[in-house]
Amino acid sequence: MMPPKTTHVYIDNFNMYYGVLKKMPKHKWLNLDAWLKTQLPIARYDIQKIKLFTANITAPAHDLQRPVRQAMYFRALNTIPTLEIIKGKYKPKTLNIQVTKTVKIQASTFEEKGTDVNLAVHLVNDAHLNKFDVAVVVSNDSDLAEAVAITARDLHKEVWVINPCLGTPATKLLNKYATHRRDVREASIQASQFSPTLTDTVGTFTKPVGW
Repeated sequence: MMPPKTTHVYIDNFNMYYGVLKKMPKHKWLNLDAWLKTQLPIARYDIQKIKLFTANITAPAHDLQRPVRQAMYFRALNTIPTLEIIKGKYKPKTLNIQVTKTVKIQASTFEEKGTDVNLAVHLVNDAHLNKFDVAVVVSNDSDLAEAVAITARDLHKEVWVINPCLGTPATKLLNKYATHRRDVREASIQASQFSPTLTDTVGTFTKPVGW
């Protein structure tokens, strides 16, 4: 029997959060390692590294506890020995919304900056350094297509692309170069939750109230 293939995972957290977790608020306490093992035949794939690309969120006036909940989730994720959190930044953004032909309003929001670039750089660099046999990219962002293409076509690595956007078709441009393709499923998210109470080197902590 062939030994399992060394596998590294690259997760676009912004894409995953808005694609599925925000739609399933009771299941945001997601154990990424457990979930990934439902996506791959683990007898053939040895997940040795998980890189999560994200950013620290800010607190809106109506929900000052949002960053606290995120920090608690990061703490839970850090109990996974193979996982590394790589952060970009949130920056303010003004949206111009055309309500009618004559009425336009402006809204303020935040967008995550650096996630796609960081993911693409780490993916190609790790492939170039021959750190893995297989890469798993969890994203539906077509901006990552060239990084996937270089990894699969030029560096001859097996690349899985998992679309984390529930109910949204996978982008054809990103999937064009993938060796294997998957779509997120509600059942696998529900079955891959952390225990409500966890312990790390600091002590015991619990899943945030309201999640």
